[in-house]
Amino acid sequence: MDKLERLEIISRLQGRDSRTNRKLVLVALVGVVLSLALHLVLGG
Repeated sequence: MDKLERLEIISRLQGRDSRTNRKLVLVALVGVVLSLALHLVLGG
């Protein structure tokens, strides 16, 4: 990804639909954290 693409995504996240986008970001972060935790636990 280019820097411009990241800036566009960030601007979209901070845009009009900030509430729904924040929820989506939080859900994605929680999913990533849970998956990493599962890998650590199962991987021992």
